Amino acid sequence: VFGLFAFLSAALAWVGGEARAPLRRKLSLLGTVFGFFLASYTGVLLSATAQPFWSEARLMGALFLASGASTGMAAISLLLFLSGESGGVGYRKVKHADRFAMVLELVLLAAFLGLLGSAAAPITSGTPRRTATTLPPS
Repeated sequence: VFGLFAFLSAALAWVGGEARAPLRRKLSLLGTVFGFFLASYTGVLLSATAQPFWSEARLMGALFLASGASTGMAAISLLLFLSGESGGVGYRKVKHADRFAMVLELVLLAAFLGLLGSAAAPITSGTPRRTATTLPPS
């Protein structure tokens, strides 16, 4: 469903120009609702597995959603910057929303690790080290 709305929005942008902008915005807003489900789906799916680490991860869907929002807004910011549109109001709005999404992602990550408790020990403790890679004999 999200793909359908994304396609319709892109098609209207391609052939409709500014005359179709209000319809395109309405379709995009409606498609965003389905985009939230799509963005969090992988996290929810992982948390529904029988694996001990993932099954304790109740906030995985929300974390994936916040991460996807932050990454998407960062990509939009980059495209606006590269196209020379970084001085406009839209760029500032996207940057502000991106900062909010990054803070939300950080809060969710902290809560996620806190809820995992001892299951998060492999992630939160230990010493980082490089592993030696060996090449097979030739």
